[in-house]
Amino acid sequence: MLLVLTAALLVACSGGGAVRPSPSGPARGAPTAMACAPGQTPAPAPGLASPLPLVTLGSGLDQPDDLLWDNGQLLVGEYRSGRIAVLGDRGGLRLLPGQVPEVEGLARLGGELYVADQLHDRVVRVAADGTVTPVLQLQPVPGVEGVDGIASDGSRLLVPDSARGRLLFVGPDGRVERAVGGFLRPTGAWPMPDGSVLVADENAGRVERVAPDGGRSVLAAGIGLVDDVVAAPGGVVYAIGISRGVLVRISGGAVQDLVSGFQEPQGLVLDDAGNPIVSDLQQGRVVAAVASFLLLPAGPPPHLRPGQPLCVDVVRGPGFADPIALQVGAPDRVLAQPGAGSRGEVLPRPCHGTCWVQIGAVSGGRRSSVWLPYSS
Repeated sequence: MLLVLTAALLVACSGGGAVRPSPSGPARGAPTAMACAPGQTPAPAPGLASPLPLVTLGSGLDQPDDLLWDNGQLLVGEYRSGRIAVLGDRGGLRLLPGQVPEVEGLARLGGELYVADQLHDRVVRVAADGTVTPVLQLQPVPGVEGVDGIASDGSRLLVPDSARGRLLFVGPDGRVERAVGGFLRPTGAWPMPDGSVLVADENAGRVERVAPDGGRSVLAAGIGLVDDVVAAPGGVVYAIGISRGVLVRISGGAVQDLVSGFQEPQGLVLDDAGNPIVSDLQQGRVVAAVASFLLLPAGPPPHLRPGQPLCVDVVRGPGFADPIALQVGAPDRVLAQPGAGSRGEVLPRPCHGTCWVQIGAVSGGRRSSVWLPYSS
C-alpha cells in the first residue's frame, strides 16, 4: 500500500530513530553529479474523473468511512471492522488499539481521541492503549442509524445527533451545552473561524451554516445525500454526495462537481496543503484530489550508489505555480529544490538494508510529506 501524509521532519533507517532538522544544502535547482534514482510511483485512482490530479493514498481498507487529519497523519475509521487505521507511517498502515462498532466520526479534543459509535448511538473516547470510555449516550431510534460525523472546534465537540435532526455542542465531559434542531439528518459538521458551523444535512441534500447566534442559512442545495463538508483556507467549501458519487466544490452558492465516479463516498477531510481527501467505502480506498500540491507516494526502494540522490516528485494542482521547498533532517541533505518545478533531489544517509527518509515539502503555509524507502 502506497501511503503519504505525515508532517514531522524526521528521518530513520532500519533500527534508527528521529534526528533533528539540518540545513537543506545547495540553492534551488543546483545540479548533481549523478542522476537521481526514482523513489516514488504514480498512484492513480481508476474509475474517477476530475479536472484535478487524483492520487490514491491507501487501498485495501475495510470499508473506510470518516476521516481525521491528525497532526500530519490520516486516521481512517474502518466501518465494518470497527478499527481505526493510521496512514502515514513508514512502509504501510497500522491499526490503533481498541475497537468501536460501526466506527463513524473522529475528532481530537484536548489531546484525546473521540469517536462516534453509530451502532450504539453514542460518542466514546479511545485512549492510546485502546481503552474505550463512553462520553455521550444518545437515545437510539429503532430502525434509524445513529450518530455520524463528529468534529471539534477546539473547545467542544460538534455532534450531529443524526436520528433526531439536531446539532449538539458538547463539552469534553459529555455535557450538552447547546442544541440546534430542525435538520432532516445531519451527518457532518465543520467549524469555521468566525464561530459558525457548516452542517451536512444528508437527507435534505444541502449544506447549511449555523451562525454563532443560532441563525441558519443554506450554503448549497441539490448535492444529493450530502454526507460531509469541509472548508479550506480562503473560503472554498467541499462536500461529498453519496447518491451521486461526487466530491463537489461550493462557491457563491453554486455547486461544481469536482470528482465523480465514487461508489460510496463516506469521509472527507483536508490535509495540510488544503487538498480534499475522500474515502470510498465500497472501493476500500482513500483518494486525494490535488488542489495545491502533494508529494507522490513511495515506490519500491531503489538501490543508491555512493553519492547518488533520490528523486523527489511533486504533483501540482492546476494553476498552482508557487515555489516549493523540500526539507529533511540531518544528516540527510537537499541537493536540488523543486522551486517552481515538480522535481527536487535529496541525498539520504548511507545505511545497510532497507532504510527510510522522511521528506517534507512546504509552500507558504501549505505542507506535504512522505516517507521514502531506499537501500545503499
